[in-house]
Amino acid sequence: MSLDRGSRLGRYEVRSLIGTGGMGEVYLAHDPDLERDVAIKILRDGSTSSDRVRRFVQEAKAASALHHPNVAHVYEIGTHGEMRFIAMELLEGETLRRRIDAGPLPVGEALSLATQIAAGLAAAHNAGIIHRDIQPENVIILADGYAKILDFGLAKLREREGPDAATLLKTEPGFTMGTLGYMAPEQLAGGEITPAADVFSLGVVLYEMLAGRRPFEGTTATEIAGAIISKPPPPLNRPGVPPALEKVIFRALEKSAGGRYGNAGEMLQALRELSGEMAATGVPGGVAGRRSWKRVAGVAAAMVILALIAGAAWMALLGKRERDAERLIATAEGHLRRGAYPEAYGAAVAAASMFPDNERLRNVIANSSEKVVIESDPPGASVHLRRFKGSPEGQDAGTTPLTIPRLAWADYLVTITKEGYAAAVLPMSTAPAFFRGQLMRRHSPHLEVD
Repeated sequence: MSLDRGSRLGRYEVRSLIGTGGMGEVYLAHDPDLERDVAIKILRDGSTSSDRVRRFVQEAKAASALHHPNVAHVYEIGTHGEMRFIAMELLEGETLRRRIDAGPLPVGEALSLATQIAAGLAAAHNAGIIHRDIQPENVIILADGYAKILDFGLAKLREREGPDAATLLKTEPGFTMGTLGYMAPEQLAGGEITPAADVFSLGVVLYEMLAGRRPFEGTTATEIAGAIISKPPPPLNRPGVPPALEKVIFRALEKSAGGRYGNAGEMLQALRELSGEMAATGVPGGVAGRRSWKRVAGVAAAMVILALIAGAAWMALLGKRERDAERLIATAEGHLRRGAYPEAYGAAVAAASMFPDNERLRNVIANSSEKVVIESDPPGASVHLRRFKGSPEGQDAGTTPLTIPRLAWADYLVTITKEGYAAAVLPMSTAPAFFRGQLMRRHSPHLEVD
């Protein structure tokens, strides 16, 4: 059923229909209590199918459990008569699909968007939620460049204690859910779904942003599925894409879930480190290379959360972005002045994902981190880094011979392991040395283990 202008759903007053999706219709509505416009999603035709209702409620529960700037906010799930609805954040922008359809994205823009999507997914994975349907149609890009993940209708909640421990949406063995071209091999095979499935989907999206095409293509569903399961992704063959970025993408696209990043948080860390390296070395392709926002804002489509941004609204958003940039940069510079180098580097890398061409951020990164080389004889040893003052878990850095483009200045314990050899635990310091208050010139640490 369609709702007429002026209809009410609880306290919300319907203004107009702005889009339809696989399960429901989305309306522009007004919340008079909080004096704001919202998007209202309802089940199409008031469907009472138990599976559709469960998926609809699941979407609301999954999204409302997350509070992250890169995830669309859900305000309320309610009923009006026999009609179920979700009140959510009204966003103004365009889908990532529309952006990709205009052509491959500049490297810096693709990296920034992928980093933001990974950040939103990392929050979901930390909350025990697997999205399972990451694709360009489910990402909205706001006029100020921020990305928002939408549509948790296929999300899976990993087991937790209590009566609601089971997954919110159960599927029979061998039954797949998701969008074919972006599904991980284990999704197609009806296997166990872990956060690594979302990592694979994000890898497909990042590849497509840079190449303008998906890595696994075919003329039929069978051909596409076969390519995902058995064929390696073709090289990007695009000048200007750093080899390190291509390495991140191809790791995300590994056929085996165990060969990928275990979750979006691990991929996020790799993307942030790469953003910092690009910002510090001046690799082109950042914000300056982005397509004109005026051209983006001039594109209109009759779909959910899509509108023109112009005039005073545009200036307000531009001002917000500038204020956000100043706040993030000032935080990084403040850490640097206090000698809190890991904190300075972390803050600068996080900000560089949104402002990759900023000279002040480059300065912070260059003065709080440096390249580290770790080698072993024989090679192929696993390297684990842990700061003396920091998280006790540390991080897996990779296998030798290993070059870490930027590592925050700090004191580390390096654990090197290889099957058949005794583990080696060695101290390593990248912390700067000072003489009479002046920073001494330092060489990049090079650690060799026999």
